[in-house]
Parts: sequence; structure tokens; C-alpha cells
Amino acid sequence: MNLMRRLLFGILLPLLMIVAMWRVGRRAVALEIAVDDASPAGLERAARWDGQNPDFPYMLALYHGDMPGILNLDRARHYAERATQLSPFSWKAWWQRAQLDELAGSVDAAERDLRRAQSLDPRDPAINWRLANFYLRRSEFESARTYLSAALEGDPSLQRPAVTLLAKFGVALSTVDAIWPRDSDSRLTLIDGLMRERRQFEPQALHAFLMRQWNGLMADRTDIPLPDGSPFIRYLLDGNWTEDARKGWIELAERNGLHDAPYANGENRVWNGRFDLPLRGGPLGWRISQANGYTISVKAHEGALRSGGLRVEFDGSRNINFNGVRQTVIVQPGTSYTFAFQARSDALTTDQGVYVEVVDLHTHQSLLRTDAVLGTTPWQHAMLTLSIPSESRLIEVRLRRRRSVQIDSRIKGIFMVDDISLAAMKP
Repeated sequence: MNLMRRLLFGILLPLLMIVAMWRVGRRAVALEIAVDDASPAGLERAARWDGQNPDFPYMLALYHGDMPGILNLDRARHYAERATQLSPFSWKAWWQRAQLDELAGSVDAAERDLRRAQSLDPRDPAINWRLANFYLRRSEFESARTYLSAALEGDPSLQRPAVTLLAKFGVALSTVDAIWPRDSDSRLTLIDGLMRERRQFEPQALHAFLMRQWNGLMADRTDIPLPDGSPFIRYLLDGNWTEDARKGWIELAERNGLHDAPYANGENRVWNGRFDLPLRGGPLGWRISQANGYTISVKAHEGALRSGGLRVEFDGSRNINFNGVRQTVIVQPGTSYTFAFQARSDALTTDQGVYVEVVDLHTHQSLLRTDAVLGTTPWQHAMLTLSIPSESRLIEVRLRRRRSVQIDSRIKGIFMVDDISLAAMKP
């Protein structure tokens, strides 16, 4: 018996080795063919050499399903089915088959194939995303919810396209809220995405929804970097929800360690009017534009009140049309205000000095313009009356200098401003 076993082993082992080498050889030939010729003809030849490799029918299904000039849906479906037979545990093969089924109008088959793909890897964001898209295309929002929620939880990079997708298919905001992840970064992405897709929603409903999202972030004491929260404030300003914008700006600034008590309590409508806070920009902060020919900075203890003071230093190299310091200010329509500031200059040259201007952002008309400062002057206090038109809610405070028409026109010297305020006049 032992002798017989040894004889059989001696015969079978070489045969098995020959078969294995034959298979390896055919697979190597098939791969070489596919590398040298990745066309449909080359892949078909490779498949004949290695009929057990699912990659070849998978690629052939892609060619015949997508490639202009050789598009053949029946052949694509044939190869996709072959790929699933050879690789029944590959969700990508089942997803490809589902795509082709749907293109052929076999919606029920496509759904079965997609569910099979999802069952093979239930946590994979990509297949959950595809299954959610399938149900959204059929307006089966309830069926899409579970899969879209899983996709967004698994891959946050899908959140931005998800907002566009949900807006396109008219999914209700309440459904969007139920689907969406609850962390602060995801909520900020949702707010930003809905603002970009605002045309797809009824304005008042969208505004109420976004305010709930924002107030939820504020109630959670969420840390929101100024650049991340600023688009929401701009959205509120663009929609003329100015008091919501003002309140939101105060909350956002305080989240970033910026507290301006006179602005918060309404004493001064100008944010950081004494320049005691860092110049961080933002939709309702000071917007500083640096350019060749001048530098802008805040000098501690050099202001009119020995605190901060904004300094513009011109280097004498250019004839500048200067508009480098601006702030959008929220005002009450039809209200009269006292506008005040302090300014000084040091050896400021040319015939065109620096002045302060207030512009109505509704009509783009100048509401107030001070005399230009030139030469060397001490700190001087200016106080003017500013009347807001009945239709206006936003103005812009600017530091300006017009380009000179004279030959010797390259401005040099220093201009400083401090203690800018805008307060409603008492009746």
C-alpha cells in the first residue's frame, strides 16, 4: 500500500506542477498581451488566454459601456455579468453590472445588483454613495437616507457634493437635517453648501434653517475659525438680514478671542474703532489691502488715546489711488448718526492727501467725505452728522486718496487715524 501511494505521488506531483506551470504561463501571456494592447481586441485575446481573470471582462465592460465609437450595451452587460461570475465578492463588479442594468432600463435588476454590492462591504462610503444616488434618481428619498447617511459618516469629502445633489433633487431641508452628521465641521460644511445652492430653496425657509444650524453651533460653544464662519455672515448681509449678521459677527468674533464691548452693546456701530484688536479681516471687520507704495500697520500706544492707532506709511515710490482700509457697517435706515474720528499726518506730500469717506452700499453714492489731510498735523478730532437714507442698511467707511494729476505726484509720508465711531443721535 505504501509503495502504491509513493508511485501515485511520484506520478501526480509532476503532473500537478506541469498544470500549475501551464496556468502561470498562460496568465503571464495574458498579462503581457493586455499590457501591450489595452484595446478591446487585446483584452479579448488576453481573456482567451486567462479566462479566470475577472479584470479582463471588467475592463471590457467599461469599454463597451462607456467608449464612444464602440458603445455596445449588450456586450457591456455580457462582460459585466462574466466579471461578477468570476469575482462574486467584488462590490465594484456588482456596481458596474448595476450601472449597465440601469442604462438598459432593468431598474429592478440594477437595484438587486447594488444591494448585493452594498452587502459585500456595508461600511464602504463609495458603494453607499452610489446606492443613495440610485434611490435619489428615482425620487425614493426615504430609501436613500440610510445609505447617504452612511456615506457621509464614512467619508466627509462627500459632504460638499452631497449638498449639491440634495438641492438638485429637491430634498426637504428637514430630511437633509436628519441625514447630516452632527459634528461642527460637518455642520459648517452644510451651511456653506446650502448658501451656495440658495437658489434651489425658498429664501425664508432656508434662512430659518441656516439660523437654527448656526445657533446650534453657538449653543454648543463650538470653536469656529474666523475664515470658516465669515461666509455665513456674508450670506446674511447679502440677504439683508443685517441684525442677524451683526449678532452672528459678535458671536463669531468672540469665539476667536475678539471682544469689542462698545460694538457689542451698540454704543459704536464701527467694529474695532480704536484699533485695540488685531486686524483679522472678516465681513464686518477692517479689511486691509496691502500693495506696493505703502504699508499699513497698527502701532501700539501711538494712537490718539495712547492705545492702538492705524498707521498708513507711503514710501514715495508711486502716485497711488489709495483705497486700502475699509469696513462694512450696519446701520438703521433713515437714522441720523454722529460720525467721529481723530487723525494726524507727518510730512504727507503731493497735492492729494488722505481723507475719510462714507459710501452707501445700496446706492453706491458718497454720503460723507472729509477734507484731505496733508503735511504735518497734530491729532485732530472730527465730528460730523451722517444721515442714512430710508432704504439703506449698509454703509462702508473708507480711507481714501485720489491719484494726483500733477507731475510730482508720488506720495510720501504718514497718515494715522484712531477712535473712529458711529453713534445714533439722540432725539
